[in-house]
Amino acid sequence: MEKLTFNHSGEILGKVDENGNVKLTDAGIEIHSKIVIPLEPRTKKNSQQIRRNRATGKQFVAPSNTFLVYQNQCFPYLYHLRSNAESLQYPLNVKCLFYMPTRRRVDLVNLLEAIDDVLVHYKLIVDDSAAYIGGHDGSRVLYDKENPRTEIYFTTLDGKPIIV
Repeated sequence: MEKLTFNHSGEILGKVDENGNVKLTDAGIEIHSKIVIPLEPRTKKNSQQIRRNRATGKQFVAPSNTFLVYQNQCFPYLYHLRSNAESLQYPLNVKCLFYMPTRRRVDLVNLLEAIDDVLVHYKLIVDDSAAYIGGHDGSRVLYDKENPRTEIYFTTLDGKPIIV
């Protein structure tokens, strides 16, 4: 049986291959409902820094340099998807599979917060509030020593794939 993908209105948009990728083209650009970031996942909260705003003198909490480097390294995997971000302005489920290189303890919530902020930074989603991200159903931390990565799947809240 053939798998299909739908937009938020329920219209059929295309076929889903065995890897979960949507096989469609829009002006010659292949579109996917799955994004893979082949980098070791990072959290935003470890080693946060307290800084002072030079203009106002007020203190604020800034993300760690490790997270900022990670966010910049995500650029090649996300920048080409930005033109379709306007299609992600409704509540959706963002399932994230974080493949870690070690079995050390890691906080799933912190990983989700970090990847949500990366998606907002690169304008794949408008905001990481509940109005745009309705859930992270199915997200988990897994182990893969040889190939640490983050796999991101976009679906409607009722489970239909969304193209990015």
